[in-house]
Amino acid sequence: YEKELESAVYMIDLTKLGEFAVREGFVRYGCSAYYNDKCDIIGIYACHYDDLYTPSSDKLKWEHAKWILRCTIGTVITIKTHLLEAHHIIANSFVTPTREDLPFDHPIRRFLKPFCFRTVYINSNSAKSLVGKKQLVHRTFAFDYKEVHEILDSMQKSYEFDLHINVFKKNGMEDVSDEYFPIQKDMKEYWKITHDFVENYIKIYYKTDKSLEDDQFIKKWYNEILDGVHVCRKKDNHPLRELTLDNVCNIVCNGIFNGSAWH
Repeated sequence: YEKELESAVYMIDLTKLGEFAVREGFVRYGCSAYYNDKCDIIGIYACHYDDLYTPSSDKLKWEHAKWILRCTIGTVITIKTHLLEAHHIIANSFVTPTREDLPFDHPIRRFLKPFCFRTVYINSNSAKSLVGKKQLVHRTFAFDYKEVHEILDSMQKSYEFDLHINVFKKNGMEDVSDEYFPIQKDMKEYWKITHDFVENYIKIYYKTDKSLEDDQFIKKWYNEILDGVHVCRKKDNHPLRELTLDNVCNIVCNGIFNGSAWH
């Protein structure tokens, strides 16, 4: 499809979802979408049909391809970005060590209380009412129940943690104009406000990196957060594995950001 896509600058690749079967009578999810430098859509590859559709295709086929794209994006955001990553990986990994490893009167636990409020209750309910057989995810989307678990398992295994503030750079969207991608500017401004708030509080109690080391509770709490978001301990060179004020502020900021603006 080189000729049809010669003006493509940006791509959304959601073809992974095309690997999972759907119930009889439904079209398979999964596609990739291509955009020019003005962020106009110029092509959609649909996994179900193994074909590319463009604005010059048959009108009904083009409209159908756009519908597949909308359905696929909604499915990925709901199951992967929202349910799995924001709730079950990041939020769980944030709230569980905070409750299990930090005493009630610990300054960081007290600080995080409003940002973790009802997280355990909400995530527990989501596991019981969203991903079970004939529950919301199974009923809303076209997958068989077996496929729902395979999708979640596949997405969890492929998950790679990064601070939310790095997502735009990681996805190659950092230089996109506000005219086409205004969320980036808003998110960066909100991150800075949140980070300043976190840093100003934490530095009341911890003046240096060594003061973190001297706290008997912090190291275990911090390491268990990183374990939960899949920052493997075996990767000794991972910059977040070092217990520093900067890293702690970033991880705390990320947890708050995840449960507010990102969510």
